[in-house]
Amino acid sequence: MERERTQETTAIVTGLGLAGVALFCGLSLWSYVPTDVMDYTAGSSGKTGNLGGLLGARAAHHLLCLYGTGAWTIVASLLIFGVMICAARSMSGMLLRASGSILLTLLVCTWAALGQGGTAAFAGDMPAGPGGILGGHYLAPPLVGYFGPVGVYLVLVTGLLLSGLMIAQDATESVLALLGRGCVKLAHWSWDSITGRLQTLAAPQPVPAAAAVSARSGIATPKKEETEAMQRNDRIAVLDAPLVETRRNRNLPAKVEKEEEEQEELQVEVPPEAVSNRGVKKEPKPEPKVREEKVSPAEAEEEKARARREEAMRQAEEAERQRLEREKVEREKVAQESKALEKLEKERQAKEKERQKAQAKFFESMNKNKDEAGEETKEAKQKPRLPDDYRLPELKSMEAKDTAIEISSDALKDRGIKLIETLWEFKIGSRLVGISHGPTVTMFELSLDAGINVRRVTALSDNLAMAMKAEHGIRIIAPLPGRDTIGIEIPNTEDHVVRMRPILESTAFRSCSHALPLVLGRDSTGNPLIADLSRMPHLLIAGTTGSGKSVCINSIILSLMILKRPQEVKMILVDPKQVEMADFKGIPHLLSPVVTDMKVAAGVLSWAVQKMEDRYDRMLKVGVKNINSFNKLTQEERLARLPQSEPPDNYVDAMPYIVVVVDEFADLMMTAGKEIEQAIARLAQKARAAGIHVILATQRPSADVVTGLIKTNLPCRICFQVKSKVDSRIVLDTGGGEKLAGKGDMLYVPPGTSQLIRAKAVFIGDHEVKAVVDFCKNQAQPIYSDELEKAAAKGVEEEKEGEAMPLDERFEEGVECFLALGRASTSLLQRRLGLGYTRAAKLCDQMEARGIVGPDRGAKGRELLLTQEAWESYKRGNVAGSAWGPKGSKDNPGTPSGDAPASTVDCLDDIDGTREAAEELKAAAEADASDEDHAEAEEATESTETDEVDALDAEVATEADDDGSADEAEEEEEAAEEAEEEEELVGEKSKSGD
Repeated sequence: MERERTQETTAIVTGLGLAGVALFCGLSLWSYVPTDVMDYTAGSSGKTGNLGGLLGARAAHHLLCLYGTGAWTIVASLLIFGVMICAARSMSGMLLRASGSILLTLLVCTWAALGQGGTAAFAGDMPAGPGGILGGHYLAPPLVGYFGPVGVYLVLVTGLLLSGLMIAQDATESVLALLGRGCVKLAHWSWDSITGRLQTLAAPQPVPAAAAVSARSGIATPKKEETEAMQRNDRIAVLDAPLVETRRNRNLPAKVEKEEEEQEELQVEVPPEAVSNRGVKKEPKPEPKVREEKVSPAEAEEEKARARREEAMRQAEEAERQRLEREKVEREKVAQESKALEKLEKERQAKEKERQKAQAKFFESMNKNKDEAGEETKEAKQKPRLPDDYRLPELKSMEAKDTAIEISSDALKDRGIKLIETLWEFKIGSRLVGISHGPTVTMFELSLDAGINVRRVTALSDNLAMAMKAEHGIRIIAPLPGRDTIGIEIPNTEDHVVRMRPILESTAFRSCSHALPLVLGRDSTGNPLIADLSRMPHLLIAGTTGSGKSVCINSIILSLMILKRPQEVKMILVDPKQVEMADFKGIPHLLSPVVTDMKVAAGVLSWAVQKMEDRYDRMLKVGVKNINSFNKLTQEERLARLPQSEPPDNYVDAMPYIVVVVDEFADLMMTAGKEIEQAIARLAQKARAAGIHVILATQRPSADVVTGLIKTNLPCRICFQVKSKVDSRIVLDTGGGEKLAGKGDMLYVPPGTSQLIRAKAVFIGDHEVKAVVDFCKNQAQPIYSDELEKAAAKGVEEEKEGEAMPLDERFEEGVECFLALGRASTSLLQRRLGLGYTRAAKLCDQMEARGIVGPDRGAKGRELLLTQEAWESYKRGNVAGSAWGPKGSKDNPGTPSGDAPASTVDCLDDIDGTREAAEELKAAAEADASDEDHAEAEEATESTETDEVDALDAEVATEADDDGSADEAEEEEEAAEEAEEEEELVGEKSKSGD
């Protein structure tokens, strides 16, 4: 921007200088007197007749001596160029025009010298003749010698045309076209006049029918004048007859037919005024019939295509011209706004200094009161505070301008012509209205012809993408909001990197006043895209890996750090990956350390809900409706509105905004879906007035993650490139996200509307993030909230207590029920076991804590993580204990027996390990297939009743045997189990008999 202003200033100064020199030289030439130069005492005595003084007299003398008449050409060129440069505020294209002006001066000097016969006549006001020394001595004589006295004028005319094209191409072409059309019309008129006279003289004179009749009847012959009039009348009568009669005989040769046609055309030219004296009724002059030349269909189609292309080129040139004019107007507007903003910035800085002085005075008086209080002073000193002189980060360490490859106007016009021609191929007439070139896409605005259905254009999206060679497809906006046109967005093949610093320094950003400004990027026209988080009030971001989602989150956090102080905005960052937000650790804007544990994240969101309720209670007691009204009140006003019983500690400082940023929201939902969904729903519904805002990001926008309750309360969304149209519909409620080009290309739904905005997201480099973070860390340290840390620790303790609770009596029965049916849900336990909802849900939670089932997925139920084989093997391994745990464990107290694992997870790990060994043994068994291996396997199965380790080895061996040996082992195990059950029944009967 500063460079453009410098260029404009240089152009204006140059133009004014050229115009001033031209006016001075013109005045000197006009008032030139030869005696002023000859009389050397004229300058000292002040008796010069030249209006330019002695300097003007000498300048005029030298100009006339050197150039003669060409001196006036130099003066006119300087004046015109000065005016043009001042009007355009640019010197582009002036080098070519200056070359043309030099050539024109040489031509004028030569022509003036030739007018005097090439001699240098030192007389009159021209000391060296009309052509000056340059034309009379150096140009005219050599040209006459080489080209002759006639050929030299052809050379001069050619040079004159060339200089005209160099100075003013459009005007010269218009003059040449006008002269050409005049010459062509003059030639046609001359040719028609000559051929008409020749045909009239060569035409045969027909014998008048009236003269023959008078001769036979004895009537006197009329006079010569009357005879000629009758002849003309007869020719007109013949003309009135149908021309078809003369062509009925198709066997006539072409030459005869051509002569007849020429005779008919000649007869048409006879004026009807000659018959008026004979009393014949005057007939209107018939229009000559033009013969239709037969044109082949290929030529007709080629002519139509050429006409369409010419029209498309005209429309593209007009649209490009309008785009360049819009950009010029925008640059002028930006320059004017920047001047006004500089003035406002100075006024704002003066007011800020006054405010800081008043604030320092206020804190000084408050500290005096606290010193008098005694104990309150000690507590206040112990309580950490952020520095009052905190400065916002500087922008010097950030990239100064965008990285872009310019697209020429010719390339844009070619794309517009190709688009119109493609639509014409499908019989869709359109007109190119405008071209909007942005960092990611170029939008061509088209106006459809009357009667064309818009759906016909939208149905051709794939055909248009193929014709335009769009890698990621095109996007059709039909119609454009508030207009009678449609927009076709075609991705640019040139890469464009949008930086944050140019947007922060733009007038569009400096003129806006947002409570929580977010720098998102640039829209499809290249204008800065800036949003206010306080008006959203919450944001959902979705996109695949590598599409720009994490960079967008970093730009949002960096925007708040650059534009807001820690006293104004507090942030809570949740990062399941543990690496995306690692750069922001320790910044003074944090309320807690970066949360990487999902168990802690659930407690953090629960604290946010409690904080929201607490803020509403505080606003109620002060008598305001939102955080803006609360912060606008001074400290004295807030304390004056409080009830006497309310402690004033929470009302001294203003309430900062709280922004909760959650990355990989899907991981959080899988950990504690119900609690997270309820907390986010409450925050999204009520937290706007309390100043708490939520930003959620996910790379898996499925229906179980982005639920309907969350979507309803998060109206503002940003969608980067997604894999399918289904994902786009989940995020945006419409398609389009699957056609994005990636690398920051996004669709943004602003607050208060459902209209999508195509934009290019801001790219933040690692060095930029590090520079801003270091600047903030050097000024202040983060002050973490004690309440938030307690809430997070409490959530972790509650989850541990839930895992340590004793198992339900029907725990094993519930596990076997799930395994038998192959699915798991709370309602299934209610129906199969006849339990209530509370107990069934408790059983499911206990199984989830021990890794048997997955988290709740709503209507889909829970995922079953344990297999029947693993459960049976685990039960056989837990001798002298329950199916869940051995004796002496927390779930089955008593004397431990054997070396059984203490938890299901350990048992499953052991089983998985034995499965690997089993596969190796199975491969060896298939290679050997010997009877000795079968015998060893059977002995191993028998030893499973006495030792747990031997039992696991036996299971591995039996799995390695063939199908027959495995069946025999299973039958033996079932027989042993039936025998044990019969013994237990006999024992119970004997006891009952006794």
